[in-house]
Amino acid sequence: MKTMIVTGASGGLGRTLCEYFAKQDVTVCAVARSRDKLAELEQAYPGTVFAYPADLSVGAQVKQVFGEILEQHKTIDTLVNNAGILRFGEFYEQDFDTIDQVIDTNLKGTMYCTQMVLPAMISAGKGDIINISSVGGTRGNPQAALYCSSKHGMIGFGDSIAQGLRSKGVRVTTLCPGGIDTPIWTEEHPHPEGADKLMTPEDVAELIQFIISQPQHMLYKRVVFFPMCEWA
Repeated sequence: MKTMIVTGASGGLGRTLCEYFAKQDVTVCAVARSRDKLAELEQAYPGTVFAYPADLSVGAQVKQVFGEILEQHKTIDTLVNNAGILRFGEFYEQDFDTIDQVIDTNLKGTMYCTQMVLPAMISAGKGDIINISSVGGTRGNPQAALYCSSKHGMIGFGDSIAQGLRSKGVRVTTLCPGGIDTPIWTEEHPHPEGADKLMTPEDVAELIQFIISQPQHMLYKRVVFFPMCEWA
């Protein structure tokens, strides 16, 4: 049975990914801040989903929880760096704490988690790292400068480490989705025309399943995709 780590697992896309892959007979290590929501997920999929509460913006917590995961599960086949937060607003009105919160969670958290799994993947000579960036990481948004900056950073990070990891059998893919029907979009983002035709979290799960099931010599470096209603 393969083992996958999903961050930001307590809701939205992350929770769907956990549920989707648990049904594919994958052992899922669900990482997020909410102990209660993770406990619910673990109880719904006993013996398949394992809860690991942690704030990924805090390096010490990442080291502790990933140490536990590696000790208990030994081999990690896939890491999905999905954890992320969005803070809308004019950049000049946002304080330093907000800047730190977004960058530490979205970008540094991705780096922390990736660094923790790489020694085991390199030792095994295989593994997939899936970074969930955003179409916002390929362009700008005046109301989401922090979010877009963090997602641009994820793309640069993924592209950079992917080059050195190819020869070690570890594949790094950066996904840049547009609007997904999850709370981070529907509750905080202004709805575009045709918002009822947003992508579903299951659409993204199926794409990840396709990518990680490809032959080892195939690499999807970066995938930009969005619903037709968001075409720009």
